[in-house]
Amino acid sequence: MKDFKRSNSVVSFEYNGKRYSLSSRVCDEFGLFDEFEMNDDILSEIIYRDEFLKIYEKALNLISYREHFSMELKLKLQKRNFEREIIEDVISLLKSENLVDDKRAAKLYIESKADKYGKNKIKANLKSKGLNYAEIESVLETENSEYNKLKDIIENKINLLGLKKPYSEKELSKLARFAYNRGFSSCDIYKIIVSLR
Repeated sequence: MKDFKRSNSVVSFEYNGKRYSLSSRVCDEFGLFDEFEMNDDILSEIIYRDEFLKIYEKALNLISYREHFSMELKLKLQKRNFEREIIEDVISLLKSENLVDDKRAAKLYIESKADKYGKNKIKANLKSKGLNYAEIESVLETENSEYNKLKDIIENKINLLGLKKPYSEKELSKLARFAYNRGFSSCDIYKIIVSLR
């Protein structure tokens, strides 16, 4: 190891003809100094630890703004060209520290969307966030009030559109499509549309 330089946050040095710049925090952990006896194994450990801390700090920054699903966090970190293996290690650590919890994220997601969307839409969105069917079912409470929620949403839509009774078939079809796109069950939609005729 030669040409050892240190600033407040970065340590740079040359080893086997290649230049390295690592965080001084990691170098301090390993006791890296000018006359350190470097070998390939130690260098690999130092580089891994340096990358791990960069990813960990970025992940903490992301989850400080809002709850993230583990898959969502993984994709955001991959976009920043971090190594996939180390990303997995960081996410495992965050899960063990209870900083990333898919069930907690799902519950918060459901709470924020329950007044706008039906169960089917919420399930599809949770699936796209990386949850499997069993995880989705465990956090998605069966709501008996979905029919009433849909009825309220349809009434609000009718008022918003300024529709007057009797509703035309075209207007009823538009309301049905609106409810279907919001993820409500066909059975509930049918019952409400029939009640509006």
